[in-house]
Amino acid sequence: TLSSSNAGVASVPASVNVAAGATSATFTVTTVGVNAATTVTVTAAYGGATRTATLTVQPATTPPTAALSSLALNPTSVNGGGASQGTVTLTAAAPSGGALVTLSSSSASASVPSSVTVPAGATSAGFTVTTQAVSSSVTATITAAYGGATRAATLTVNAQAPPATDTVAIQRAEYDSDKRELRVEATSSNATAVLRVYVASTGQLIGTLTNNGGGRYGGQFSVSTNPQTIVVRSSLGGSATRAVTAN
Repeated sequence: TLSSSNAGVASVPASVNVAAGATSATFTVTTVGVNAATTVTVTAAYGGATRTATLTVQPATTPPTAALSSLALNPTSVNGGGASQGTVTLTAAAPSGGALVTLSSSSASASVPSSVTVPAGATSAGFTVTTQAVSSSVTATITAAYGGATRAATLTVNAQAPPATDTVAIQRAEYDSDKRELRVEATSSNATAVLRVYVASTGQLIGTLTNNGGGRYGGQFSVSTNPQTIVVRSSLGGSATRAVTAN
């Protein structure tokens, strides 16, 4: 007769037959997976005698299988013609020969290589996303796949602002504390430009200057507090900044 001290880990048949004329017989001990080494005592009994043996069941030592963990882009927004650096990361070290991660992009405005290889023993590798000039903002989805896993990240390709076609200067920026009025005088090298005044620290619009002709502009605005510094921006791209004088 046979028994196990922990049949849930190592089970044995209830008995084994020693054939007539023989002095021994064999039987199978069946084990299950364990998280930590477990010692089991197997007992055999016959003719009033009992004998035991111990069996240590070890956890399986299967090497970890690497899969794709993440895909990151830095930066996530670029002007058309610029580049972003991508990084793929695995859940474990790449196997012998490396891990070939396939790449793709949803937009022709953002190009990636067809694949990137994570070297054997490493967990990550980088690649470059190159972009083209665009007339309006484009969002491209970059996708990486390896080991049955797919990861994606988005890249915004921005249209570059056209170069400024005028030059702006501020001749006067005064704040009357009693009247709570801001007076601004400015010029533009283009007499058809539209000039607007903003609070430099917050970007808040104060108002639009009046075009007095010949590239000269001016205006008075009711402002509850001194903005300290203002920015005058032109519709044609020019801008100028000046500290406000209080009186």
